[in-house]
Amino acid sequence: MRPWRDGTTVYRRAVRPSFVTLPRVVAHYGISSLFETYADTEELFCFTVRQHDVRRDNLGGHTLATGFVTVTSQITGESSAAAYAVLHLGGHDVQCGVRSDVTPDWYEAMKTGVAGALDEHGASAAVRMLDAQFGGSLYGLRDLFKEARRKILGLLIEEHLGRFQGVYDSLYEQSRSLIALMRDSDVPVPAAFRMAAEETLIRRMVAELRTAATEPLSDRAFEFAAEMVAFGLVDQWTDAEPLLRRVIEARADGLRRQPLGPDLDQVHRLLDLAEALGVTPNLWQTQNTYHSAARAHMDALRDTNDASDRVALFWKLGERLHFNLDALRNRGA
Repeated sequence: MRPWRDGTTVYRRAVRPSFVTLPRVVAHYGISSLFETYADTEELFCFTVRQHDVRRDNLGGHTLATGFVTVTSQITGESSAAAYAVLHLGGHDVQCGVRSDVTPDWYEAMKTGVAGALDEHGASAAVRMLDAQFGGSLYGLRDLFKEARRKILGLLIEEHLGRFQGVYDSLYEQSRSLIALMRDSDVPVPAAFRMAAEETLIRRMVAELRTAATEPLSDRAFEFAAEMVAFGLVDQWTDAEPLLRRVIEARADGLRRQPLGPDLDQVHRLLDLAEALGVTPNLWQTQNTYHSAARAHMDALRDTNDASDRVALFWKLGERLHFNLDALRNRGA
Protein backbone atom coordinates (compact mmCIF):
# COMPACT_ATOMS: atom_id res chain seq x y z
CA MET A 1 0.00 0.00 0.00
CA ARG A 2 3.02 2.31 0.16
CA PRO A 3 2.37 3.85 -3.32
CA TRP A 4 -1.13 4.83 -2.15
CA ARG A 5 0.26 6.59 1.00
CA ASP A 6 -3.09 7.41 2.66
CA GLY A 7 -6.86 7.31 2.36
CA THR A 8 -6.98 10.60 0.48
CA THR A 9 -4.79 9.17 -2.28
CA VAL A 10 -6.92 6.02 -2.44
CA TYR A 11 -10.05 8.16 -2.80
CA ARG A 12 -8.53 10.44 -5.43
CA ARG A 13 -7.02 7.65 -7.56
CA ALA A 14 -9.45 4.73 -7.16
CA VAL A 15 -12.83 6.03 -5.97
CA ARG A 16 -13.40 9.42 -7.54
CA PRO A 17 -12.61 8.30 -11.14
CA SER A 18 -15.40 5.71 -10.86
CA PHE A 19 -18.09 8.37 -10.27
CA VAL A 20 -20.52 8.49 -13.18
CA THR A 21 -22.54 11.66 -13.72
CA LEU A 22 -24.97 12.38 -16.54
CA PRO A 23 -22.53 14.86 -18.18
CA ARG A 24 -19.79 12.21 -18.12
CA VAL A 25 -22.17 9.74 -19.81
CA VAL A 26 -22.80 12.32 -22.54
CA ALA A 27 -19.05 12.92 -22.89
CA HIS A 28 -18.49 9.17 -23.23
CA TYR A 29 -21.25 8.99 -25.82
CA GLY A 30 -19.92 11.95 -27.79
CA ILE A 31 -16.27 10.87 -27.82
CA SER A 32 -17.01 7.24 -28.66
CA SER A 33 -19.34 8.38 -31.46
CA LEU A 34 -16.16 9.36 -33.32
CA PHE A 35 -15.25 5.68 -33.54
CA GLU A 36 -18.58 3.85 -33.73
CA THR A 37 -22.14 4.48 -34.90
CA TYR A 38 -24.97 4.70 -32.40
CA ALA A 39 -28.66 4.03 -32.95
CA ASP A 40 -31.25 6.75 -32.31
CA THR A 41 -31.78 5.26 -28.86
CA GLU A 42 -28.82 3.55 -27.23
CA GLU A 43 -28.26 1.87 -23.86
CA LEU A 44 -24.90 2.61 -22.27
CA PHE A 45 -24.50 0.47 -19.19
CA CYS A 46 -27.34 1.65 -16.90
CA PHE A 47 -28.13 4.78 -18.92
CA THR A 48 -30.34 5.39 -21.95
CA VAL A 49 -29.27 8.00 -24.49
CA ARG A 50 -31.76 9.27 -27.06
CA GLN A 51 -30.61 11.35 -30.02
CA HIS A 52 -32.37 14.51 -31.09
CA ASP A 53 -29.68 15.66 -33.49
CA VAL A 54 -26.16 14.54 -34.44
CA ARG A 55 -23.72 15.98 -36.92
CA ARG A 56 -20.21 15.10 -37.99
CA ASP A 57 -17.87 17.28 -40.06
CA ASN A 58 -14.35 16.76 -41.36
CA LEU A 59 -12.76 20.18 -41.66
CA GLY A 60 -9.11 21.00 -42.24
CA GLY A 61 -7.97 17.49 -41.43
CA HIS A 62 -9.83 17.49 -38.09
CA THR A 63 -13.14 15.94 -37.07
CA LEU A 64 -15.95 17.74 -35.28
CA ALA A 65 -18.92 15.82 -33.89
CA THR A 66 -21.85 17.61 -32.29
CA GLY A 67 -25.04 16.27 -30.79
CA PHE A 68 -28.16 17.10 -28.81
CA VAL A 69 -29.36 14.19 -26.66
CA THR A 70 -31.42 13.20 -23.67
CA VAL A 71 -29.70 10.94 -21.15
CA THR A 72 -31.65 9.02 -18.50
CA SER A 73 -30.45 6.91 -15.59
CA GLN A 74 -32.23 3.55 -15.55
CA ILE A 75 -31.61 3.30 -11.79
CA THR A 76 -32.62 6.70 -10.41
CA GLY A 77 -34.79 7.91 -13.28
CA GLU A 78 -32.81 11.15 -13.40
CA SER A 79 -32.93 12.66 -16.88
CA SER A 80 -31.32 15.61 -18.59
CA ALA A 81 -31.15 17.15 -22.05
CA ALA A 82 -27.56 17.89 -23.01
CA ALA A 83 -25.50 19.13 -25.92
CA TYR A 84 -21.98 18.04 -26.74
CA ALA A 85 -19.25 19.00 -29.16
CA VAL A 86 -16.21 16.79 -29.73
CA LEU A 87 -13.12 17.96 -31.57
CA HIS A 88 -10.64 15.29 -32.67
CA LEU A 89 -7.38 16.94 -33.64
CA GLY A 90 -5.63 13.67 -34.49
CA GLY A 91 -4.12 10.84 -32.50
CA HIS A 92 -5.22 10.90 -28.85
CA ASP A 93 -5.94 14.66 -28.83
CA VAL A 94 -9.70 14.74 -28.21
CA GLN A 95 -11.53 17.68 -26.63
CA CYS A 96 -15.18 17.30 -25.64
CA GLY A 97 -17.52 19.90 -24.17
CA VAL A 98 -20.82 18.96 -22.50
CA ARG A 99 -23.57 21.29 -21.30
CA SER A 100 -26.79 20.17 -19.65
CA ASP A 101 -30.29 21.66 -19.71
CA VAL A 102 -29.73 23.61 -22.90
CA THR A 103 -32.30 24.77 -25.40
CA PRO A 104 -32.36 23.68 -29.05
CA ASP A 105 -31.63 27.29 -30.07
CA TRP A 106 -28.47 27.38 -27.94
CA TYR A 107 -27.39 24.06 -29.43
CA GLU A 108 -27.88 25.26 -33.01
CA ALA A 109 -25.90 28.43 -32.32
CA MET A 110 -23.10 26.46 -30.67
CA LYS A 111 -22.97 23.91 -33.49
CA THR A 112 -22.71 26.62 -36.13
CA GLY A 113 -20.20 28.67 -34.15
CA VAL A 114 -17.73 25.83 -33.44
CA ALA A 115 -17.92 24.51 -37.01
CA GLY A 116 -17.37 28.01 -38.37
CA ALA A 117 -14.38 28.64 -36.10
CA LEU A 118 -12.78 25.35 -37.15
CA ASP A 119 -13.44 25.92 -40.85
CA GLU A 120 -12.40 29.56 -41.02
CA HIS A 121 -9.73 29.94 -38.34
CA GLY A 122 -8.40 26.44 -37.57
CA ALA A 123 -8.11 24.12 -34.60
CA SER A 124 -6.90 26.69 -32.05
CA ALA A 125 -9.90 28.91 -32.66
CA ALA A 126 -12.23 25.92 -32.41
CA VAL A 127 -10.75 24.89 -29.05
CA ARG A 128 -11.15 28.46 -27.73
CA MET A 129 -14.75 28.38 -28.91
CA LEU A 130 -15.31 25.09 -27.04
CA ASP A 131 -13.86 26.64 -23.89
CA ALA A 132 -16.14 29.65 -24.22
CA GLN A 133 -19.29 27.66 -25.01
CA PHE A 134 -18.83 24.94 -22.39
CA GLY A 135 -17.37 26.92 -19.51
CA GLY A 136 -13.77 25.76 -19.81
CA SER A 137 -14.46 22.26 -18.48
CA LEU A 138 -13.60 19.83 -21.26
CA TYR A 139 -13.47 16.03 -21.28
CA GLY A 140 -10.90 13.78 -22.99
CA LEU A 141 -10.11 10.14 -23.59
CA ARG A 142 -9.34 9.67 -19.88
CA ASP A 143 -13.02 10.29 -19.12
CA LEU A 144 -14.26 7.36 -21.19
CA PHE A 145 -15.49 4.27 -19.37
CA LYS A 146 -12.59 1.86 -18.98
CA GLU A 147 -13.52 -0.81 -21.55
CA ALA A 148 -14.36 1.74 -24.23
CA ARG A 149 -11.17 3.65 -23.43
CA ARG A 150 -9.10 0.51 -23.97
CA LYS A 151 -10.92 -0.26 -27.22
CA ILE A 152 -10.50 3.23 -28.63
CA LEU A 153 -6.86 3.45 -27.54
CA GLY A 154 -6.30 0.15 -29.36
CA LEU A 155 -7.80 1.63 -32.53
CA LEU A 156 -5.68 4.77 -32.23
CA ILE A 157 -2.51 2.76 -31.61
CA GLU A 158 -3.25 0.57 -34.64
CA GLU A 159 -3.84 3.64 -36.79
CA HIS A 160 -0.67 5.28 -35.47
CA LEU A 161 1.46 2.21 -36.13
CA GLY A 162 -0.07 1.86 -39.58
CA ARG A 163 1.57 5.13 -40.58
CA PHE A 164 4.98 3.60 -39.93
CA GLN A 165 4.45 0.30 -41.74
CA GLY A 166 5.74 1.74 -44.98
CA VAL A 167 8.86 2.99 -43.19
CA TYR A 168 9.53 -0.44 -41.69
CA ASP A 169 8.89 -2.16 -45.04
CA SER A 170 11.21 0.19 -46.90
CA LEU A 171 14.01 -0.09 -44.34
CA TYR A 172 13.77 -3.88 -44.32
CA GLU A 173 13.63 -4.31 -48.10
CA GLN A 174 16.57 -1.96 -48.62
CA SER A 175 18.62 -3.65 -45.89
CA ARG A 176 17.93 -7.35 -46.55
CA SER A 177 21.13 -8.08 -48.45
CA LEU A 178 23.18 -6.00 -46.02
CA ILE A 179 21.66 -7.81 -43.04
CA ALA A 180 22.44 -11.19 -44.64
CA LEU A 181 26.03 -10.12 -45.26
CA MET A 182 26.43 -8.87 -41.70
CA ARG A 183 25.01 -12.10 -40.33
CA ASP A 184 27.31 -14.24 -42.48
CA SER A 185 30.26 -12.10 -41.40
CA ASP A 186 29.40 -12.38 -37.69
CA VAL A 187 28.84 -8.64 -37.52
CA PRO A 188 26.13 -7.58 -35.04
CA VAL A 189 22.97 -6.42 -36.80
CA PRO A 190 21.94 -2.91 -35.67
CA ALA A 191 18.82 -2.78 -33.51
CA ALA A 192 16.98 -0.64 -36.07
CA PHE A 193 17.50 -3.27 -38.79
CA ARG A 194 16.34 -6.07 -36.50
CA MET A 195 13.30 -4.08 -35.46
CA ALA A 196 12.35 -3.43 -39.08
CA ALA A 197 12.82 -7.10 -39.99
CA GLU A 198 10.83 -8.30 -36.99
CA GLU A 199 7.91 -5.94 -37.49
CA THR A 200 7.74 -6.52 -41.25
CA LEU A 201 8.14 -10.29 -41.34
CA ILE A 202 5.83 -11.05 -38.43
CA ARG A 203 3.14 -8.76 -39.84
CA ARG A 204 3.42 -10.38 -43.25
CA MET A 205 3.32 -13.88 -41.78
CA VAL A 206 0.25 -13.07 -39.69
CA ALA A 207 -1.51 -11.79 -42.81
CA GLU A 208 -0.63 -14.97 -44.72
CA LEU A 209 -1.94 -17.22 -41.94
CA ARG A 210 -5.17 -15.31 -41.51
CA THR A 211 -5.81 -15.69 -45.22
CA ALA A 212 -4.87 -19.38 -45.07
CA ALA A 213 -7.86 -20.10 -42.83
CA THR A 214 -10.06 -19.95 -45.95
CA GLU A 215 -7.67 -19.74 -48.92
CA PRO A 216 -4.70 -21.87 -50.04
CA LEU A 217 -1.50 -21.14 -48.15
CA SER A 218 0.82 -19.25 -50.48
CA ASP A 219 4.49 -19.97 -51.13
CA ARG A 220 5.27 -16.53 -49.72
CA ALA A 221 4.60 -17.87 -46.23
CA PHE A 222 7.49 -20.31 -46.59
CA GLU A 223 9.75 -17.52 -47.87
CA PHE A 224 8.87 -15.40 -44.83
CA ALA A 225 9.44 -18.41 -42.56
CA ALA A 226 12.92 -18.97 -43.96
CA GLU A 227 13.82 -15.32 -43.39
CA MET A 228 12.40 -15.33 -39.87
CA VAL A 229 14.44 -18.40 -38.98
CA ALA A 230 17.57 -16.92 -40.57
CA PHE A 231 17.18 -13.69 -38.58
CA GLY A 232 16.30 -15.55 -35.36
CA LEU A 233 12.90 -13.87 -35.09
CA VAL A 234 10.61 -16.82 -34.40
CA ASP A 235 11.20 -16.66 -30.64
CA GLN A 236 10.07 -13.02 -30.65
CA TRP A 237 6.77 -14.00 -32.27
CA THR A 238 4.78 -14.85 -29.15
CA ASP A 239 1.53 -15.56 -31.03
CA ALA A 240 3.07 -18.10 -33.43
CA GLU A 241 1.71 -21.25 -31.78
CA PRO A 242 -1.86 -20.10 -31.07
CA LEU A 243 -2.26 -18.59 -34.53
CA LEU A 244 -0.89 -21.66 -36.32
CA ARG A 245 -3.05 -23.90 -34.14
CA ARG A 246 -6.26 -21.99 -34.90
CA VAL A 247 -5.64 -21.96 -38.65
CA ILE A 248 -4.80 -25.69 -38.72
CA GLU A 249 -7.96 -26.42 -36.74
CA ALA A 250 -10.04 -24.32 -39.14
CA ARG A 251 -8.76 -26.21 -42.19
CA ALA A 252 -8.97 -29.60 -40.47
CA ASP A 253 -12.64 -28.99 -39.77
CA GLY A 254 -13.27 -29.31 -43.51
CA LEU A 255 -12.20 -32.96 -43.31
CA ARG A 256 -15.46 -33.76 -41.54
CA ARG A 257 -17.32 -33.03 -44.79
CA GLN A 258 -14.71 -33.93 -47.39
CA PRO A 259 -11.85 -36.00 -45.99
CA LEU A 260 -10.16 -36.10 -49.42
CA GLY A 261 -10.96 -32.50 -50.36
CA PRO A 262 -8.65 -29.49 -50.67
CA ASP A 263 -8.51 -28.96 -46.91
CA LEU A 264 -6.42 -32.14 -46.70
CA ASP A 265 -3.64 -30.52 -48.74
CA GLN A 266 -3.85 -27.33 -46.73
CA VAL A 267 -3.49 -29.07 -43.37
CA HIS A 268 -0.35 -30.76 -44.69
CA ARG A 269 1.02 -27.42 -45.92
CA LEU A 270 0.29 -25.74 -42.60
CA LEU A 271 2.09 -28.53 -40.76
CA ASP A 272 4.98 -28.09 -43.18
CA LEU A 273 5.04 -24.39 -42.35
CA ALA A 274 5.04 -25.08 -38.62
CA GLU A 275 8.04 -27.39 -39.12
CA ALA A 276 9.81 -24.75 -41.21
CA LEU A 277 9.32 -22.26 -38.40
CA GLY A 278 10.35 -24.73 -35.72
CA VAL A 279 7.01 -24.24 -33.96
CA THR A 280 5.16 -27.20 -32.44
CA PRO A 281 1.43 -26.41 -32.33
CA ASN A 282 -0.95 -28.11 -29.95
CA LEU A 283 -2.78 -30.58 -32.21
CA TRP A 284 -5.29 -31.95 -29.71
CA GLN A 285 -8.36 -30.44 -31.41
CA THR A 286 -7.05 -31.31 -34.88
CA GLN A 287 -6.49 -34.91 -33.77
CA ASN A 288 -10.08 -35.11 -32.52
CA THR A 289 -11.35 -33.72 -35.82
CA TYR A 290 -9.24 -36.14 -37.85
CA HIS A 291 -10.44 -39.09 -35.77
CA SER A 292 -14.09 -38.08 -36.28
CA ALA A 293 -13.56 -37.68 -40.03
CA ALA A 294 -11.85 -41.07 -40.31
CA ARG A 295 -14.62 -42.85 -38.42
CA ALA A 296 -17.40 -41.10 -40.35
CA HIS A 297 -15.90 -41.83 -43.79
CA MET A 298 -14.19 -45.16 -43.16
CA ASP A 299 -16.04 -47.01 -45.92
CA ALA A 300 -15.00 -44.47 -48.55
CA LEU A 301 -11.43 -44.44 -47.23
CA ARG A 302 -11.15 -48.21 -47.61
CA ASP A 303 -12.18 -48.00 -51.27
CA THR A 304 -8.93 -46.81 -52.88
CA ASN A 305 -9.76 -47.66 -56.49
CA ASP A 306 -10.60 -44.17 -57.68
CA ALA A 307 -8.58 -42.01 -55.30
CA SER A 308 -5.70 -44.08 -54.00
CA ASP A 309 -3.29 -41.13 -53.90
CA ARG A 310 -5.75 -38.99 -51.95
CA VAL A 311 -6.51 -41.78 -49.49
CA ALA A 312 -2.79 -42.34 -48.97
CA LEU A 313 -2.43 -38.62 -48.29
CA PHE A 314 -5.22 -38.81 -45.73
CA TRP A 315 -3.54 -41.67 -43.87
CA LYS A 316 -0.21 -39.82 -44.13
CA LEU A 317 -1.84 -36.99 -42.22
CA GLY A 318 -2.82 -39.50 -39.56
CA GLU A 319 0.84 -40.43 -39.18
CA ARG A 320 1.81 -36.79 -38.81
CA LEU A 321 -0.87 -36.45 -36.13
CA HIS A 322 0.67 -39.43 -34.29
CA PHE A 323 -2.18 -41.91 -34.77
CA ASN A 324 -1.84 -45.68 -34.63
CA LEU A 325 -3.34 -46.18 -38.08
CA ASP A 326 -3.75 -49.95 -37.78
CA ALA A 327 -5.79 -49.50 -34.62
CA LEU A 328 -7.83 -46.70 -36.16
CA ARG A 329 -8.66 -48.72 -39.29
CA ASN A 330 -9.49 -51.89 -37.35
CA ARG A 331 -11.72 -49.99 -34.96
CA GLY A 332 -13.84 -48.94 -37.90
CA ALA A 333 -14.15 -52.51 -39.22
